[in-house]
Amino acid sequence: MSNRVITGRQVAAAVVVVLVTGCASLPKDLGRSDVDALVAERGRPTLEADTSLSELVGTLTAEPLTADSAIHIALVNNPRLSGAYARLGFAAAEVYAAGRIRNPVFLGSFLDSSVSGQRDQVTLGLVVSFTDLLTVPARKRLAAGEFAAMKQSIGAEVLDIAAEAETAYYRSVSAKQVAALRRQIATASDLSAQLAGRFFDAGNLTPRELAMERAAASEQRLRSLDADVDAYAARTGLAEVLGLSTADAWDAPARLGVPLREEDSLESLLVLARQSRLDLAAARTEADVLADRLGVAGWTRWLGELDVGVERERETEGGTLTGPTVGWEIPIFNQHRDQLLRISADLEIAFAEVARL
Repeated sequence: MSNRVITGRQVAAAVVVVLVTGCASLPKDLGRSDVDALVAERGRPTLEADTSLSELVGTLTAEPLTADSAIHIALVNNPRLSGAYARLGFAAAEVYAAGRIRNPVFLGSFLDSSVSGQRDQVTLGLVVSFTDLLTVPARKRLAAGEFAAMKQSIGAEVLDIAAEAETAYYRSVSAKQVAALRRQIATASDLSAQLAGRFFDAGNLTPRELAMERAAASEQRLRSLDADVDAYAARTGLAEVLGLSTADAWDAPARLGVPLREEDSLESLLVLARQSRLDLAAARTEADVLADRLGVAGWTRWLGELDVGVERERETEGGTLTGPTVGWEIPIFNQHRDQLLRISADLEIAFAEVARL
């Protein structure tokens, strides 16, 4: 039986294959288009790539706001969304890192010979993590799951801001309408008090009746002032959600539109909520990823660090030795049980969050 000799070139070729296998690219536009698609599927507008933000906001604020235009402005101009979309970079970085292995390690030693006339012993080597290569599929799968959960979570935040904008819009318009009504009532009360003064001068009203008319007019003026304060507060709240200033030249309609004749049933709304809630979808995805991570940790904790490579040694007599090298961490003292405990705890928390939602 003959022994097969593994040459240095063969080992080097294997190392190159390992390195190439570890390559990965960043997700397209860091996943923002996927978030926009999730939001668009639920009936919310998104900003086109070639749309100027300032021009869009200027166009939408040129006319009195509508509920749709308020939502559109909030989704492209709210500062909170900038931070939310920025978080995609962290998850995208994890996806990128999961598809790669660590850089190779160069090894070298130079030993002086104590024997006269002999050459120095020189050893050169190159090793890579074989453990990284074995776990690339699992790490990529887990990172992709975390990325999907992050996109769903950010999509849920986008929808929350859209809902806040819609609520703030109707609150602002209704407060503005109430303030206008209160001003009309206050004006009518003032006219009534003035008329009561004339009746009093003519002897047709008692001092008590005149005082009551004037008190009623004063009360209506105070209510009108309170309504103006409420309207300004509502406008300020709307401006905050839209990312605008109250001093900017934008306005809301003077009154609310006519209510719908028929509303959706409660049952249909509950079904729609269960099917469309991105926060619930994100929680479920996170739980699935943690369950998968627990399974991966169950077998990788026994694997340890396994490094493979090639080594070339020049002997003191002048000959050279070339061959593969292996380094393996034997999991005797530490089997990383702490990782299982942490992931199990996170998984229980994730299940509780799904149940809460």
